[in-house]
Amino acid sequence: MKVGMESVVSYFPEKVMKRSDFAYLDAVIPKGQEALFKAADEIRRLDDEHAVEILAENVTRKALNNANLVASDIDFIIAANIGGRRVFPMIGTYIHEHVAFNIETPVVNIQNFCASFVDGLNLAWKLVLSGAYKRVLVVAVTAVGPVTSRTGWGIDQTNPAASFFGDGSGAAIVSAENIKCEFLSYANHTLGELYDHLSMELMPNQNPSLKEKAGVKSDSGIYIAMDEWFIEWGMTLGTKHMIPTLKDALTKAGLTLSDLNMVFLHHAVDMFTKKWIQDGIEAGIAKGKWKEAFNKIGNCGNVDVAAMLADLSGKKEIPSGSIIALYPPGLGGHTPCMVLKWL
Repeated sequence: MKVGMESVVSYFPEKVMKRSDFAYLDAVIPKGQEALFKAADEIRRLDDEHAVEILAENVTRKALNNANLVASDIDFIIAANIGGRRVFPMIGTYIHEHVAFNIETPVVNIQNFCASFVDGLNLAWKLVLSGAYKRVLVVAVTAVGPVTSRTGWGIDQTNPAASFFGDGSGAAIVSAENIKCEFLSYANHTLGELYDHLSMELMPNQNPSLKEKAGVKSDSGIYIAMDEWFIEWGMTLGTKHMIPTLKDALTKAGLTLSDLNMVFLHHAVDMFTKKWIQDGIEAGIAKGKWKEAFNKIGNCGNVDVAAMLADLSGKKEIPSGSIIALYPPGLGGHTPCMVLKWL
């Protein structure tokens, strides 16, 4: 049975913030780490305490409309969110209630951060293959802008990292009917050694003197803690893990690197993404096959891959028969790769 995406969409806030809007952070970028904290040309932001809920509901409705389906057509939901008013409960049950899914429809929330959308697709694939479920909705949301709730978690806007994290949402409906693509394989390297070298913690504003310039009312925000080991790891991820994981996934599908037409990358930071692409080029995957949109949406967490796929699909810029790899390494060391064929 062929299983794939019946619908894939994205939904972004209208507000666009330019690199110049984050000039107030230039003075607090650690010396020698300018490339690490490079701002995106633009990102999207939704300045609303309920940003996660708004993005999740809108992208869910868009996914259903795109496939000419209604809530009752979905019989399983997989959801993931980064940021929002609450750490728990996560966004899945909110979607279930506000889009009026059947009370019997299960919801599973997952948290593999930037890897969550692709991991969700893999889980959905297996659920449909099992025959237990016909259609699975996968929703990914990132909203890390300023929050007004004391319990909300968003990036500290006085931290240099605020200039490259954007808000957005992506969703797909996985089924065996009317599919746009066919899933071929999935592979993953789980790298637990990252546990002590990269973290996100809710802490007081890193540079409280910039609070007024940043336009924030809260006294805290998510602080991204990374050490030199992690930075070196990020620069070597391409050769040590990305190319091997791509090869693993392609081998499972009976393919090789030369069969790839497109690779969609999560853009953690621009410095890493550029290095990964260069490593891929040296491995034999031509430059034009690499797809990333850092300067358009920044690091949009678990949404990056979904957004780029939805964008090119909507523009009908993915030729029939294209072999595509989705590769979004996530915080904590989950680095999945899914290979699919566009139909």
